[in-house]
This record gives sequence, structure tokens and C-alpha cells, in this order.
Amino acid sequence: MEKIRKFIESTDGLPLRGFFKRALNGTSPTSQSEPKPSHIFEKGDRVVVKDVGGLYHGARGVIVDTHSYSYRTGLLVKFDKPVSFCEQFEFIAGDLMYLPEK
Repeated sequence: MEKIRKFIESTDGLPLRGFFKRALNGTSPTSQSEPKPSHIFEKGDRVVVKDVGGLYHGARGVIVDTHSYSYRTGLLVKFDKPVSFCEQFEFIAGDLMYLPEK
């Protein structure tokens, strides 16, 4: 610990100083309030598919149902216009973007 304390004093003003201060005080960066996602998808949210280069890229729709699996959550999206005769499809949250109201 003494080496860290001397290192902090010798590097006064560097951005890493806050990290070392927390280490000396016994707090970790995870003990602070962690940022939460800006939006969690729910039923009724308007979304756009960001499946780049895929069949559904740019398709807009509404989330009508959610399916929970052991490794992910599926979001069933009903499209505004059918895409290749498909009216709805299940996506994961990483394939969707929130579509703000106009």
C-alpha cells in the first residue's frame, strides 16, 4: 500500500488518481451507483429493427409480447407493414432500437 501511496503523490493530477484513492479507502468502483440502461423494452413500445444487412433492417413496429429464456429475452415485434409476407417476428433486445414518438 505504501508503494501505491507514493505513486499517487508522485503523479498528482493524473486521471487514474481517483481510482487509486478509492482503492486506498477500501471502496471499489462497483460500490458506486452504476448507470442503468436508458430504456428497457416493454410491451407497446415502438421500435425499429437495426439488423444491418438483414431482411428486417429498418422495419418498424410495436412490441406485442416478451418471451423469457434462460439465456436471453425474446421480443415479439408486430411490423407496421408486412416484410416478405411476415407480419411479426421475434428479436433480441440488441437487434432493436427505441423509436421516439414524433
